[in-house]
Amino acid sequence: MDYSNDARRLLRHYSTNRFKSGAYGEHDVFFREINTDVLLNYTKKINDFGFDISLGGNQMNQNFKSDQTQTSALAQPALFTLANAATPLEIFTFSSRKRINSTYGSAKLSFKNYLFVDVTGRNDWSSALATPQSTGNTSFFYPSVSTSLVVSELVKIPKVSFAKLRASYAQIGNDTDPYQTAGIFNPATPFNSAPTLTDQNIIANPNLLPEQTSSIELGADVRFFQDRLGIDFTYYNSLTENQILSLPVSNATGYSQRVTNGGSVRSK
Repeated sequence: MDYSNDARRLLRHYSTNRFKSGAYGEHDVFFREINTDVLLNYTKKINDFGFDISLGGNQMNQNFKSDQTQTSALAQPALFTLANAATPLEIFTFSSRKRINSTYGSAKLSFKNYLFVDVTGRNDWSSALATPQSTGNTSFFYPSVSTSLVVSELVKIPKVSFAKLRASYAQIGNDTDPYQTAGIFNPATPFNSAPTLTDQNIIANPNLLPEQTSSIELGADVRFFQDRLGIDFTYYNSLTENQILSLPVSNATGYSQRVTNGGSVRSK
């Protein structure tokens, strides 16, 4: 469990500009994340072959809450209490919940001391990608495979004390924050002490897809003269697709931004 609870006080002394008699607020911020894991592992060696197989599952639950009560004017300057408010109290609250269910597995295979192969796979189901009408985009799978070959264990090369080649391919999936796929109402400034609600300033996207990053990596580690001189070389090429972006829109629409999948980013 990762847990935090902040109690904050916002104090502003009197000012001839915006706050002629000062202002005061109290802000409580709560966050909790609980991860529950189960893992099964099997290890076996048969002659020159080694096996290390793992299967597991995870459930991640996030809970966030923000409560802020404030006044923009004080009856008596420098008396910082909510009871000293000269205007109706403004109350702003926000809460969110998020859950990710996951299953995953990995297999590590080795042959003697020179050939190694690792294979992994993971599937996530994220509540942040669900909508009130559908859960079609909540599931995303991402695998990986990597291998390494210790060449110096196979053949003896003059002046070379160690030589290894490696290669891998991997995919990584990613979701988003809660409430990006459906609109919500947020508390706003009270009217005559009556609470009000307003639409969020983000246009939600019910068809939001998870981000996906695919990468390939090649490398070599070569050492000479009993490890006195070494060269470690790596080449990688990574492509991120379906990035989840918040793009600006005209305020005339009643919103300031919209959530969408867009763009591809490559790094190498």
